[in-house]
Amino acid sequence: MPKANTVKGRIKEIPMELIDEPAHDVRAYITSEHITSLADSLRAIGLIHEPIVTERDGRYEIVSGHCRFLAARTLGWKTLRCKVVEREEVDREMMKLHENMYRQDLSAVEKARALKQIKDKFGFTDEDLAKKFGASRAWVTRILGALNWPEDLQEANADGVLGFEVCDVLRKVKDPNHRATLIRYAVEDGCTKRLAIQWYNEWLRNERIKEQLRAREQDTNSSPLVKSDEELAEDARQQQILAVQQRVGVYRKRCNMCGGEFPMDSLVAWDLCPDCLGILNNFIQEAQRQGLLEKKE
Repeated sequence: MPKANTVKGRIKEIPMELIDEPAHDVRAYITSEHITSLADSLRAIGLIHEPIVTERDGRYEIVSGHCRFLAARTLGWKTLRCKVVEREEVDREMMKLHENMYRQDLSAVEKARALKQIKDKFGFTDEDLAKKFGASRAWVTRILGALNWPEDLQEANADGVLGFEVCDVLRKVKDPNHRATLIRYAVEDGCTKRLAIQWYNEWLRNERIKEQLRAREQDTNSSPLVKSDEELAEDARQQQILAVQQRVGVYRKRCNMCGGEFPMDSLVAWDLCPDCLGILNNFIQEAQRQGLLEKKE
């Protein structure tokens, strides 16, 4: 595991009265309960991670660690051990991050990596990043969540073949083999968020059916009673539903004639010579002109 890219700076014990709160105030996100809890921790074990500050005209502005500063002030500390970094470095890194965030060719995973690098380097919270970008904390947290996706989804997104919304749905499919199949279908045929949700719901329904069947099997093994005809029929019905639903995706094929989509389990294959295929094409076109057959767009 590579070391985190931490910001360079000097450690200094600074009088509390010389420390200014951050220009981008994040107190709207801070609760008194959180500060009280943090103060209890500081009282018990002391300061482990120094707040990061920048120096200007003999005063120090907090870059990260605002809550630790507030907790220390609550405890009446006279000084606070901080890491002093160059303001130019902070500004330079933030400008680079701003440029990256608004590049259209940057994937969600790449944006998440850039955010994580800055977050770790300066000890920012999601709230800090949100304030600096003028975005919501939920947006920052959601983008950073891409780093928790399975590796196959991260690669698909970073390669530009699957968008954020589709990946964020498919991450919930825990079966890696099934998820790999869905990714392949999505890349080959395209996939919207709506279709991804449909795939996920089908997978979830299948998992529930499997769990029900496993539970019934356990009940059968632990009970000497023979199943009734009704119970056997219900098991057979559930197995049949599972078999059909395991054909991934409701709309998996597109008709070469009319362009309409249809379920895979209704696929019909014919062997036609070129002459018969031409006759069939002419028949379909004439039926569409007469309104007897709807033409799919």
